[in-house]
Amino acid sequence: MDTKKIIKKAKTKVFDADVTIDEEVTDGEALSRKKGRTKSASKERCSNAEQKPQSERGKQIEQMLQNFVNNITDQGINGMRNLFKTELSPYTPNRTFKSWNANKVKNRYQDIFCFDESRIKLTFDVPPQTDYIHANWVKFDGHERSYIACQGPMANTVEDFWRMVLQEQTTRIMNLTKNVENGKVKCHQYWPENAGDYQNYGKIFVHTKKFERINEGIDVYTIEVLPEGCSNSTLVKLIHVTNWPDKGNPLEGRDVLRILRVMSTADTPRNDPIAVHCSAGIGRTGTLILIDVVLQKLFKCKEPVDLVKIFRTIRDQRSQSILKEGQFLFAISSILEYLDLRFPKMFKEKCERFRKEFKQLCTQMKD
Repeated sequence: MDTKKIIKKAKTKVFDADVTIDEEVTDGEALSRKKGRTKSASKERCSNAEQKPQSERGKQIEQMLQNFVNNITDQGINGMRNLFKTELSPYTPNRTFKSWNANKVKNRYQDIFCFDESRIKLTFDVPPQTDYIHANWVKFDGHERSYIACQGPMANTVEDFWRMVLQEQTTRIMNLTKNVENGKVKCHQYWPENAGDYQNYGKIFVHTKKFERINEGIDVYTIEVLPEGCSNSTLVKLIHVTNWPDKGNPLEGRDVLRILRVMSTADTPRNDPIAVHCSAGIGRTGTLILIDVVLQKLFKCKEPVDLVKIFRTIRDQRSQSILKEGQFLFAISSILEYLDLRFPKMFKEKCERFRKEFKQLCTQMKD
């Protein structure tokens, strides 16, 4: 398989044109509408979509997109930095974390809380097992997807993790971390790495049926999960992202768009909860959720997209999400990159200007 190719199929109606959002993307191409189509063909299709007569709903979506892009690009990178500094970073919801305090041996980090109000309460094999896992629901009104944001499993919580997957009928897992980064353990190996291998984690049988390298940095495992005493197994898609470092962002916004594309096109039920984790389950995890929710709302909601509200809704449910300014700015840059690729005639100049400012800022911070 060409490792630069990405799964395609899922569709979304944009304005009044039925256009695929999961086309192939390679390092040297813009979004393609069919296998083998060139960059120019892709742009022509986008142009045709933009020129097609629109319904009232189509006009509403177009206006929402324009307002969103204008609001961000008019403020520029400095405006977004100020927004994060004044309204987002200081935001701390009033929540309790008693279960987190009572289960410190199951917490990877002793300063990353797990809110009682939104935590996943395990029921599978309880008792004798406990009901605690460092994981929280992240849900949004009117949003078809729900997320489970969690820490990377530890050696003593692997069985808990698979109990959660079975209990919540999760058929997609987004793993955004390597097991070891910069010499530090970030996540325990919680599944058999090689196709055909299997292992028992406590009372749960886990079998890796298939391995596929979708793109450099994105591996997909098809995993069979079977609890002890049960004859019906569950198939889970585990999408392992290995090119998103803990202290930084993927090289390009397009990299994270590839990740979302693979997540969206995995052969699983569309409305099942998606488990997302990195190491702590707040930085890369929160960033991915923010990008996905904003893009979904831009095309499906009838109300203007409120960045501050979405950000705070994530933090209301998963403590300390998106702690770093760079993570927030990367999310905004990735969203604009998607809109630029999708509608180059409408947004190219403004989106490219913002992304250029973001890259310059990243360079300055490295120096």
